[in-house]
Amino acid sequence: MKIDKETIWHFNCAFCKGYWSIASMDNWKPKKLYCPHCGELNKADQIQNEK
Repeated sequence: MKIDKETIWHFNCAFCKGYWSIASMDNWKPKKLYCPHCGELNKADQIQNEK
């Protein structure tokens, strides 16, 4: 049996307030992302629910 696990990250653009998600590995931490709606560069301020 093969088992895979993924984490879903949810983002809100600081400029246009657009919403999008990225599925990734557990150890990935977002730092800078371009909004797929308006193209502006967003930087991670704080990560919610960080343990």
